[in-house]
Amino acid sequence: MRPMMKALARAGQKVISTEIIYEPWGDQSHDKFDPMIETTLKTDGTWAYDYTIFDRWVEFMMECGIDREIKCFSMVPWDMNFRYLDEATGEYKFLHAKTSDAEYREFWTPLLQSLAQHLKEKGWYEKTSICMDERELSAMLDAYNLLQEVVPGMKMSLAGNYHAELVDLLYDFTVQYEQYFTKEELERRKANGQVTLYYTSCATTYPNSYTFSSPAESTCMPLHAVQAGFDGFLRWAYNNWGEDPLRDTRYRLWGAGDSFLIYPGFRSSVRFERFVEGVQDAEKIRILREEYAANGNSEALAELEEKINTFAEGEMNAENAGCKVKALEAILNR
Repeated sequence: MRPMMKALARAGQKVISTEIIYEPWGDQSHDKFDPMIETTLKTDGTWAYDYTIFDRWVEFMMECGIDREIKCFSMVPWDMNFRYLDEATGEYKFLHAKTSDAEYREFWTPLLQSLAQHLKEKGWYEKTSICMDERELSAMLDAYNLLQEVVPGMKMSLAGNYHAELVDLLYDFTVQYEQYFTKEELERRKANGQVTLYYTSCATTYPNSYTFSSPAESTCMPLHAVQAGFDGFLRWAYNNWGEDPLRDTRYRLWGAGDSFLIYPGFRSSVRFERFVEGVQDAEKIRILREEYAANGNSEALAELEEKINTFAEGEMNAENAGCKVKALEAILNR
């Protein structure tokens, strides 16, 4: 896995994804996600937590150059099932509970307290957030209120629909393509040190990085983030392979290639390399904006902004993606 994760770091990845419970995403993968924290209900009724795998994974990813944030999935999984090892029987059992249930609170209170203490001991607490994926507002508010009650100040993140009620609460708020924050909300979140992104998924026809997409679309996705004022871009999967990924890039009903960008091996792809191109373009835009502003070169800055605005939602389509990328890069590469 090391060459794959080093490539991801070179592509601009900032976040380590961890699974603190069993299968946070229900049934979206060919392979189930085992928890990185083993949760055990002891015979005396107390809970015990083993962080061995969690620590190994985080340390490994940091060695690969991905070390800015740690995201822990998830207090609100897709099926609301929480697996634990029952010490009395030696078997795994599941607790099914809604965020409003007393059993949910009883399960999560000691886990969150233990996790926060462990993160502080490792020096990782400040860069960690509890993260959810496409969950409804009521469940998010329940989970947020419980987290702040149990571990006041601990960060929470969401990749999902925009909700005004969450704008000031969430550290990292990532919305779907074609959803936006107001200019005031973006400025306020930036001033508060919060992170704001957008993402694409199987629900996004264009732009995307399916195996049948125009390769230039992969370059467009980071550039749209720049144009819209986001801090970055989220793609839901990097190497979530199906049964036979070297021969079939489909997974169930999703567009082919939706669940991974690279292949076992480590084999890269045109889609991944063109995405890296877009990240590099975005970074050069940042540098040039600062340089032009410092030098008072308003003419060059205006020309650059004009090209960036061609990556606005509604301005791009599969037919013109390549032309827009070439026109922008002609300016960036002068």
